[in-house]
Amino acid sequence: MSSPTVVPCRQCGKHGAPATITMLGTYCKHCYVHFLVPRDCSDCARRTRAERRAKTPRCRACRNARDLAKKCCAICKRQVPRVMKRLPDGGIIGRCCYHKVKPKRPCWYCKGESRLCSRARTFGITHLACPKCLRRRLPICPSCRQRKRIFAYADKDGALICRSCSKGPLQRFPCVECGRLSYRLAHGRCSFHAARFVIPKIAKRLGASLRRTWVRQAFMAYTDLLLERVEGSRSIPGYIRKDVGLFAHLDRHFESASKLTNVRLAQLIGPREMYRYQRACGYLVSSGLIESLSNPEVSWALTSWRVCTLKAELRSEWAQDALDSFQTHLLERRSFLASRGHRRTREPMTPKGVLSAMYGATHLLKTAEKRGGTTIQDITQRDIQALLSQSNLVPNRLGRFVAYLNTETPRFHRLKLPRIGGSRGLPDGILSADAYEDLIQILMQADSPPDRALAIVSLLCLLYGQAPYRVLRLRREQARLRDELWEVQFAQEWVPLDPDVSQRMAVWMDTRREFSVVEATDASPFLFPGRRAGSPLSTDTLHAWLRPYGVKPQQLQSSSIAQLVQSEAFHPSVATGMLGLTRTCVTKYVKALAPAHLKLIDSLVPTS
Repeated sequence: MSSPTVVPCRQCGKHGAPATITMLGTYCKHCYVHFLVPRDCSDCARRTRAERRAKTPRCRACRNARDLAKKCCAICKRQVPRVMKRLPDGGIIGRCCYHKVKPKRPCWYCKGESRLCSRARTFGITHLACPKCLRRRLPICPSCRQRKRIFAYADKDGALICRSCSKGPLQRFPCVECGRLSYRLAHGRCSFHAARFVIPKIAKRLGASLRRTWVRQAFMAYTDLLLERVEGSRSIPGYIRKDVGLFAHLDRHFESASKLTNVRLAQLIGPREMYRYQRACGYLVSSGLIESLSNPEVSWALTSWRVCTLKAELRSEWAQDALDSFQTHLLERRSFLASRGHRRTREPMTPKGVLSAMYGATHLLKTAEKRGGTTIQDITQRDIQALLSQSNLVPNRLGRFVAYLNTETPRFHRLKLPRIGGSRGLPDGILSADAYEDLIQILMQADSPPDRALAIVSLLCLLYGQAPYRVLRLRREQARLRDELWEVQFAQEWVPLDPDVSQRMAVWMDTRREFSVVEATDASPFLFPGRRAGSPLSTDTLHAWLRPYGVKPQQLQSSSIAQLVQSEAFHPSVATGMLGLTRTCVTKYVKALAPAHLKLIDSLVPTS
C-alpha cells in the first residue's frame, strides 16, 4: 500500500498532515472538511464539494470542460480532450503522455518492468503482462492473420474475428503488383508490395530532418540497399526509424564525409550505440565512408569510453585519481614493451586486457570505498578477500592492479592473490574422454547456416588444439580444397582435415554467406564472417552458442591438447609445426598428463 502524500496545504500551509488532492488544489484533512462544503454545481446542478465562498461552484466534469480549452498537458504542451492525472502543482497530464508517468510494474512472464502492463482475462491472460508478452499470447484473427486483443464479432461461419475485419465481407483481393490474393490490402497491394510502396515515403520524411546533403544521400542509399537485400519488407520500416539516429549524429558533428573516420565515430557514439547501430555502421564500412571497425585504433577508442564509464562509478576523488594513475601506468608499460619488441608477455598489451585490468581495479576501489578508505594506501588484504568472496570476479582481473599497488605505493605488507588454476598447473574444465566424444557428435549434427559456422569453429578448436579467437579470424585464403579434402593453414604447414570435418567444411563453403545485410556475398575476407560488416564472428557469439551444451570456448582448446598429448601417435613437432602451439604449452601438458613423452620433447628441444 502506498504511503499518504505529504505536501503543503493550499489553505493553511501545513506540511505534516496527509493531504487530499482535488481539482482545486491540495488540502489537509481539517481544511478539506471546513473549507470545501457540499454544494450544487452551477452548470449541471450535480452535488459536489466546492469552496464555501465560491460564487459559481462547478463539479469536476464541468470544470474540466471549461478548463481544458485553457490548459495543456504538462509534458507535451498540447491541449488534451481528457484529464488522466492532476499534479499537486495544478498541472494536468493527458492521455497522450499518461503512459510516461504511470508507475512501472513487473511482467509476470518475462520478469521485466513496464509502464504498460495489463491483463486479458477473456483469453486466459490473468497475470500482468508487458505489451510484448501480451501480444505473443493473444489469438490470431482468421481474417487479417494478426494477433488482436478484442474479438467481438463473428463471420457467417461463426468464426470470431476482430473489429476491423467485421466492417467488410471476408474475401480476398488481388494485389495490383503481383496479382496474389490477400485478405487485407494497403494501397491496393499485398503486405509485401505495400511495405515497399510505403518505405520510400517513410525514408523521404525521415531524410528531410537531415540538414547536410551528404548525410541525406547516404541515408537514402542505405534505405535502397535494405530494400534490395532484406527479404521481409515488414521489418525495414523499423530498421530505418531506428538507424536514422546514427545519421542524425553524423549530421550534427561532421561537416563533410572526408572528416568522418572510424575512430572519430567510435569516440562519438561509444560501444553501446555502436552495438545498437551495428547495421548502419556496417553500411558505412561497406560503402567506403569509413574503414573497418575491427582495427586496434577503434578498440582503443571504445576502451577509453568504457574506462570513463568505470570512473563515473567511483564516488570519491581519491579512487578516481587512483584509477587514472593505474590507467597511465598500463599504457606506459604497454608502450615500453612495444618499443622493446616483446611479443609474448603477461602484460595487458591489448585493449581487452587493459579493460579487464581496469574492471578489476574499479571493483577493488569500490570495495575500499564502502569500508571507508580515504587513500590508495588504505587498500588491504581484507578488501581483496571480501571482494572475491562476495562477487564472481575472476582473480586474474585483479593481478595487474595488485602488482601495481605493491610496486608503486608504499606499504608494509605485500598484497597477495589466491593461486589460480587447476591441479598440476593445467586449466580448469578439461573434458573427459566420454564428454569429449559426445561433444564431437553433437557438433557434427548442426544444420542451419549460423549453427553450421559455429559448429565448424568449435570442431577446429576441439580437434586441432586451436584457440577460438585464432580460428574465428581465419581468412579465406587459409582454407583450400586439395585431393577432395579441405586443408587449413593454422601455422606454417597446411593441415588436412578429418574426412567428416572436411565434408562439413565443404557444405559450409557451398552455402557460405555474409550475415550482415549490408555486405555483399563473398565480400568479407574472413572464413567465418560476422554480423558486422568487415568483421569475423566474435568470441561472445561462440560463448553464447556453446552455453546450452555446458561448455566454454576456453575448454575446447585445453581438452584438445589434453587428448593430443595422451595419444600414442603424439609427436611434439606436429603440435608445434603444424598446429602452431608453443613448446612451453606442450611441455606443460606432457609433464602433467603423459610424462613418458618427455624424451621426445628433450630430443626436440636441446638443453643448455
